[in-house]
Amino acid sequence: MELTHLNLRDNLVSTLASKHGKLPFSFLVHTVDGKTIPIGDEVPAFEVFICNQAGLKAIQSLNQLTIAEAYMLGDLNIEGDLIKAISFQDVLSDNNLWIKTWRRVKPMLIGRKKCNPDWIAKHYDSNNLQLLAADFDYNTYTPGHYENDEASLENGAERKLACAFESLNLKAGDSVLDIGCGWGGFLRYAARRHVRITGITLSRNQKEYTDSLIKENQFNAQVLYHDFFSYKPSEKYDGLVMMGVIEDLSDYSRVMKRIANWVKPGGRVYLDFASAKKHFGTASFITKYI
Repeated sequence: MELTHLNLRDNLVSTLASKHGKLPFSFLVHTVDGKTIPIGDEVPAFEVFICNQAGLKAIQSLNQLTIAEAYMLGDLNIEGDLIKAISFQDVLSDNNLWIKTWRRVKPMLIGRKKCNPDWIAKHYDSNNLQLLAADFDYNTYTPGHYENDEASLENGAERKLACAFESLNLKAGDSVLDIGCGWGGFLRYAARRHVRITGITLSRNQKEYTDSLIKENQFNAQVLYHDFFSYKPSEKYDGLVMMGVIEDLSDYSRVMKRIANWVKPGGRVYLDFASAKKHFGTASFITKYI
């Protein structure tokens, strides 16, 4: 067992330090038999508890997805600075090519119209649990604009929505389409400024929540349960907004052609989105579970 501990320590140190020249942070590993293995020479930023043999195998794999799943299953536990612990994902392997490949092949085989409702529901139809981590005023689910480290979620959200509104050059009486409208963050901001807004979503939980907001506040707005690729607007809009959406639509050329036909001449489109620096850059955990 002592030899296993030494091998585990040496393997962790050499692998985790390989991309940085040194360990990003020091930490402790607690084994099932009560041993404590220091990884690194500095003050530990966090502690990893191996709860069983499955947890040990997960740590030895040095694979992002395997370790994340072991944590979710309770085979591993982490105490201390979780942000620093998560930062180690950059030096862990993520060679689960089949998961990422199937994510791209599946819509080619059965079509995005069939894939999208299930994918969206998997993440968003969770009884609006995500709102526990969103700002209170607008329930935005994408990053805000912050001026300093002290800014609240609410301030960051309002700055981002204001930026989108101003970028679209909207005025009272204009119409705007919000694709993937979430829990009505931009809808609220625009409707309070007397802009007529239509939102589309594939989340029934989001639609119910936003419908209630519209009714309660008597907004000049509507939310439709619709997929982007099947939506056929009855009018052209003065503006169009997509926040944290286009990265889930993949076929960017087709997306751009559709939205170009949905805005009036001179109308504007606002997008914000996440991106990857390389093909298959999205982590396997994100692809599988989110």
